[in-house]
Amino acid sequence: MKNKFVKSTIILIIGGLITKILGMAIKIVLTRTIGTEGISKYMLVLPTFNLFITLCNLGVPTAITKMVSERNKSSKKIVVPITYIILVYNILLIIILFIISPILAKNLLHSSDLYYPLISIGITLPFIAVSSIIKGYFFGKERVFPCTLSNIIEQIVRLILTILIVGNMMQYGLTTAITFVVLINILSEGFSIIVLLFFLPKEKIVKEDFHKDNKIRRYSRFGGAIFGKCVSLLRTGRNDAVHAKFFGNIGLNSTFAKG
Repeated sequence: MKNKFVKSTIILIIGGLITKILGMAIKIVLTRTIGTEGISKYMLVLPTFNLFITLCNLGVPTAITKMVSERNKSSKKIVVPITYIILVYNILLIIILFIISPILAKNLLHSSDLYYPLISIGITLPFIAVSSIIKGYFFGKERVFPCTLSNIIEQIVRLILTILIVGNMMQYGLTTAITFVVLINILSEGFSIIVLLFFLPKEKIVKEDFHKDNKIRRYSRFGGAIFGKCVSLLRTGRNDAVHAKFFGNIGLNSTFAKG
């Protein structure tokens, strides 16, 4: 048990260090690519991104970690129905974001051209939600290596795409480049999910797996409490506190929040 703890700690430290270095590289490349004006506009979009990252999960990854850690048998009946519910919920979030984005861009951000970056946030949400749920499962199983590796791969993909895509999009305008900074998260989270799926137990999903486990109801309050605390911190402008306290290395942050 002690050796497992030490091994997990070393993996998290090394993985966290690599992730931070890659995050720093992304910030440098992004700043040099879109300039100070682009960064200032991206920073206007970022609080909305952080808020919807919180909303798209409802504190579920933390609740899944707790449920899975207390369950000795297969956790399919926990993870599968929750994933299905969260995906349906995220579709509703996307619709809401599409409706309110013009209002946010014009009246809150005072920049109508930020409409497209805002609606791009919605497209990334299901990928972020699925990735965080799977990572919550692995943390519950005390398997930190898949999460650490997926975080590193995610950052590498984000760095490569930032270099290859964002610079080329500048010729179509600053707003287009910022929109693709957001959309890059789809591919980076997608690669992260692929890595995580590789480490998941190869179990066939059947119809019965979509039936709710009793523990899901019991821990829905726990997830709700986490969600409420996150929203409270976001309302006070403490975005970093949300990511550090509740998400840690789960990999939910956007490009600048992750660095």
